Amino acid sequence: MKIEPSIVIALPQDGTNTGFGLNGMFVYGINENIDLTGSLGYITWGYSDFDASFTSIPLLFGGRYSFDVEGTITPYAAAELGFHFTSASFSFPSYSIGGVTYGGETSSASSTEFGIGLGGGAYFQVGDNFVIDANLQYNTVGSGNYFAIEAGVVFGI
Repeated sequence: MKIEPSIVIALPQDGTNTGFGLNGMFVYGINENIDLTGSLGYITWGYSDFDASFTSIPLLFGGRYSFDVEGTITPYAAAELGFHFTSASFSFPSYSIGGVTYGGETSSASSTEFGIGLGGGAYFQVGDNFVIDANLQYNTVGSGNYFAIEAGVVFGI
């Protein structure tokens, strides 16, 4: 069994800036090549054209298949599915006409969306007890999608 805290860079969705977040993963090894995974994360995006934000809290379950190779780098393929608890917030600009101020309110919404992620990465054995994991994953969430670049450190438990 292993745990893996990691940082996430989420490439822009339609209209958003690059997103950033954190992820925690639990890894249970079935055999030398197959792992079951469970993860919980937090990713947030901003918008460049207006005052708004979009947040996703992914709760995903899946698996990884590690390829047999010699050396200190072990590539793998991964698949996950689960739920993204999403929220969005938008602030309306305010303006004044004839001494009366309009706008300035904030609107928000939240939802739970089903998601699927497919990707791959590699474990880098840096020392006897030190492993770095780096991966790229394509995620579909409801009607949206994004690429996530993730890097973390693997700890045996």
